[in-house]
Amino acid sequence: AGAASSAAAVASTMAPVVASKALHLALLGAPTPRGMVFRCLEGRSALPFCSIGGDTIENRHHLEVCKLLFTRRHYRAVGAIKRIADDMAPGVVNTEQTLDSYGNPMDASREDPRPGDLTVSHGQTQLFLDFTVSLQLADLRSELGPRASKRDICEKAYSDKIKDYGDMFRNAGDAARFLPVPLTGYGGSHPFTNANLRDFAKAVEAQATAPTPMGGVPLWKRFLDAATVQVLGTTAQRALEIADDYGPHERQPGTP
Repeated sequence: AGAASSAAAVASTMAPVVASKALHLALLGAPTPRGMVFRCLEGRSALPFCSIGGDTIENRHHLEVCKLLFTRRHYRAVGAIKRIADDMAPGVVNTEQTLDSYGNPMDASREDPRPGDLTVSHGQTQLFLDFTVSLQLADLRSELGPRASKRDICEKAYSDKIKDYGDMFRNAGDAARFLPVPLTGYGGSHPFTNANLRDFAKAVEAQATAPTPMGGVPLWKRFLDAATVQVLGTTAQRALEIADDYGPHERQPGTP
């Protein structure tokens, strides 16, 4: 229900065919026309081939972790947040940053860790926002269990980011602060996600030419909605591309 409501809330900003597919997937519809099983082109040069579609959780899940989707989805979501920040406070947010020994952001080289998909200063502290989308199969199985929390996927992704970069930020002390921002592949967020977006938005808004109007959508929520649009929309586009790879004769007219 949560994923469906998220998809419905953002679908109006998508092209109609993409919005239709995003809502279809959010309602747990099959990722392929009529539930057919297709070979994804991701694995065309290696065995075993990747499959998508059908009734198995493995085949349905592949769409969410397809390597032909992952990078595109990530950069579109990060770019959507940055465009909103730039409209609010031009020039204060940077991308693709690592941190120096003093906790200051600096452009990352190819070999550098990149905990700052986006960075902004907040007083004497540098905030490093690290956006991630997660829907690993093992985590999805865990969340489907009878005792699982519906926030397990985001919590696991959040913990993994802390393990990856925690030492860097402990060494920087108060000069730098790490803000992991995980979403699930279905567009779900977590209280940690929302809190970190609030803190990042607060830092952007403190340097804005004009604040959010009274009664307007809070900046952090605009960030979240914009990223969710890209997560759901890019996945829906990938599903449509896979169907098109097999030709229009494989698709039933009117089927998402």
